[in-house]
Amino acid sequence: GIDRCIPHADETPKKSLNISTYRVLEHVPLEHMRQLYLVTAYGQSLALEPTNYFTNADDGLHLYQEIAPVTPLVVSKHNPLNFYNFIIKDPECMVHLPAIAFVELALGDLAKDPEFGALKDLPYDQIHHLRECLVEVKQGRVHTKIVNRHHTPEFPYRTIKSGIFVGNEEGLLHYPLPPREELRSKYYRWWRSANVRF
Repeated sequence: GIDRCIPHADETPKKSLNISTYRVLEHVPLEHMRQLYLVTAYGQSLALEPTNYFTNADDGLHLYQEIAPVTPLVVSKHNPLNFYNFIIKDPECMVHLPAIAFVELALGDLAKDPEFGALKDLPYDQIHHLRECLVEVKQGRVHTKIVNRHHTPEFPYRTIKSGIFVGNEEGLLHYPLPPREELRSKYYRWWRSANVRF
């Protein structure tokens, strides 16, 4: 691929080159993963640095949007690290993936009280069905439940809770979003461009 990145005949640099498009994530070593960029429709970008640090705090129920290689919207009792272990490493998991990219989305009051918790400014579709799935998980009938099997992996940046995660059988990387105060002050132009409402 690098050998093919040569200038065009008019000497303008080549802008992009697809080297692979099929099952790429599982074949990229985690040590080669660098910054992840969140780019708004207006071209403002925010670079996130990868870390291996994960909080083990379990603050109720969780909502995950899987980004690759599959795209379901999922609710779970598992914190992000346990969710990754369930999907990648649990031999009894019915849906085993060799690699995964996912984001944890905010549930607000629904994380503790899915039946009666206030929605506030949560922008999710089919909120009644989301509540039903959360209640089922909270009652312990299942620990993880798919809300929408073919959900489009699009979400407002303001709904990102703990960050974006990329993992394979080697391990898991966490791309945490900066704290809200830092987004408002240090990254104000990105924050405003992303129309993030806190």
